[in-house]
Amino acid sequence: MKEHAIQGQQRDWALQALQKSQLFGALGPKDFEVVLSGAKLFEYEEGEVIVKEGEQADSGFLVLHGEGVV
Repeated sequence: MKEHAIQGQQRDWALQALQKSQLFGALGPKDFEVVLSGAKLFEYEEGEVIVKEGEQADSGFLVLHGEGVV
């Protein structure tokens, strides 16, 4: 796993995805800024486990590119 600051095109993609989502779509511009200010960009290798079933979660995930298996 690689961690990066979310900026530039990735930040734009994240903002667009949030605006289109049923969960976040009703937020206002300032609210999106709050959500994105705490966002981090993670890159995972194919087959790498992101989270295991039953684990306690302390964050959410938004897939900007690629796909995952649940």
